[in-house]
Order: sequence, then C-alpha cells, then structure tokens
Amino acid sequence: MDALEKELREIETKVNTMKILHDSAPIPGLTKRVETLLRFYTDHLNRLSLMSQKLEEMIDYDEHFLKRYDSDFIYSLKNGLLSCKSRTKKDTPKKEVKQVKIPELNYNMKFTITNNIQEIPPAIWYYGGSKYNKGFYICLVAGVYVQIPFPEVVESSNTFRKNNTIRCIHGTYENCSARKAFKKTYTPCSYSHVGEKIHKVGHNFRCQKIITFGNKSTLLNDVHSLEENDVRQVLLYGLNDLMAATIWADKTKFNTSLQVMCDIDVG
Repeated sequence: MDALEKELREIETKVNTMKILHDSAPIPGLTKRVETLLRFYTDHLNRLSLMSQKLEEMIDYDEHFLKRYDSDFIYSLKNGLLSCKSRTKKDTPKKEVKQVKIPELNYNMKFTITNNIQEIPPAIWYYGGSKYNKGFYICLVAGVYVQIPFPEVVESSNTFRKNNTIRCIHGTYENCSARKAFKKTYTPCSYSHVGEKIHKVGHNFRCQKIITFGNKSTLLNDVHSLEENDVRQVLLYGLNDLMAATIWADKTKFNTSLQVMCDIDVG
C-alpha cells in the first residue's frame, strides 16, 4: 500500500508538470508530444487511484473480519493477506534419543524419549512408493523396516492343515526332492520351499476363543467376538516377539545398512 501511494504521488507530480508545460507558451514540435504524455499519465493516474480505492476497501474488510473472528487464530500477514495458525509452518523440536537400559535384560539400546504418552506416533505406517512392495510397514530400529504380512492362520491341532508352516532347510522344492531321492525317502515334504507361502500356526494359549484369530478371511468378523482380555493375550505373544526381533536387529548390527524386509510370509 505504501509503494502504491508513493507511485501515485510521483504520477501526480508528472501530470502537474505536463500541465504546466502544456499551458505555457507552446514550443514548436513539442506540444503534441506533451499532450500525448499528459493523456498517458492521466490514464495511469486514474487506474492507480481505482486500485488504491479497491485496496482500501479490502483492508477495511480484513480489519472487520479480524474483529469479528478470533484474532488468535486468524491474523494478517505483512503483505495484507489473511492466514491462520493451522497453515503456519512450525518448527517441531527434535525428540531426544539416548541409550536406555532394558532392566529385564540388562541391555542398553537407543530409544526416542518422551514424557507425554500421546506423543508416541502410530507404530504401523502405509508405504505407497514404488521401490518396495506397497503395504503396511513397521520400523524395528532405525534402518530396518518390515512389511506386515497377512498369512493364513491354521489350528495347531489340525495336523492335516499344518503344511507349509515351517521353512524347509533344503530351500527349493527341486533341491529338497533330490535329497529325498538320494536318501530314498519318498514321503512328500510338508515344509515351505522357496517361493511358497508360509502359514501361521494358531494356538489356544494365544487366543482361546478363536484359535485362528488373525486369519485374513475371517478377521473382520472375528474381532467382534473378542474382549480386551483376549486381545491382551494376543499382544502378550505378539509384542514380546516384536521386541525380541528389535533387540536382535540392534544387537547384531543388522541395521548397518538399509534393510527392508518384504514378503516375510514367503519361503
């Protein structure tokens, strides 16, 4: 606004100077030129005056708007525009990371520290990039990311459905068959070979109400049958395994380079 007023004053000075030249004794060859410049600056002055009037109306409206609404939430920027605190980028302070002793193990490990339980973000994130498999991931330690699988869960008591619940030590199916032929043991291998899906074994001591809880084909219905204590029992096993894997990754320095573990439910 100040710059516009300054330009208005400069144009007014030029217009007044042109009028004086025009009204004074005519100089041959310059009268037409002066008249042209006078018209140009007069038109420019009129446009700037209109712009100035519009800006003043906008500023008056902004001031009225600020008075009507919460000025702690909505405020005016230096350029006259309005903004709100939710659109203002704030510097988020970095959380403290330090060695913490795990008393049950007498083991020190780096963790992010917070004194506010609500500052802890959700553990599971969705990855939608193209370098790795799209899906849900969890970070064990810095540099180690694991895709969360949805395997088929079979009952531990069902002997005939427990195929493909353990990785075969021979790796590929062809290698496994060759070793069996060499030893003349022709019973089919029930373990999971390279490229084959691995099934999860469900036990009643993990979830007594629904042994196969977590099975992707029935999960959305099964959740309605469990209560908090049932889920606590499931978490007892799951979170302990998760912590054990985290300590393994830290203790073995598995994260010395970026590690992204995808398809962990595939042999």
